[in-house]
Amino acid sequence: MRGLLDVLADDARSGMPPFPWWLDGPASITAAMSAAMSAALSASDACAGDRLVPAGVAGGCWTLGQYRPDADGALRPFALLVVELRGGRIGDVVTYLGHGDRFAAFGLPAFLPDR
Repeated sequence: MRGLLDVLADDARSGMPPFPWWLDGPASITAAMSAAMSAALSASDACAGDRLVPAGVAGGCWTLGQYRPDADGALRPFALLVVELRGGRIGDVVTYLGHGDRFAAFGLPAFLPDR
């Protein structure tokens, strides 16, 4: 988590609309990530097996496609992440769930091949 703290801006935020889920500040973000990692070690993690793929820049922010394994293990579009930098550090991360139909607009493939 030290590495994550090093790249987060002092006023970093993370959210996932339309859910009223917002994390304010590096401490909140790293606490949530630590809890997720602990859960992954003791049980199944919702993001285990996911893969992020750079999708260029949208509105001046980095954009990533998040792929998640389906029931057959194929990696399919799951979410778009928009990452805003401030002062060379991560300022905001907004995760848009359910936007797999928009992947083509960002030049992302409909699925990813096996590792």
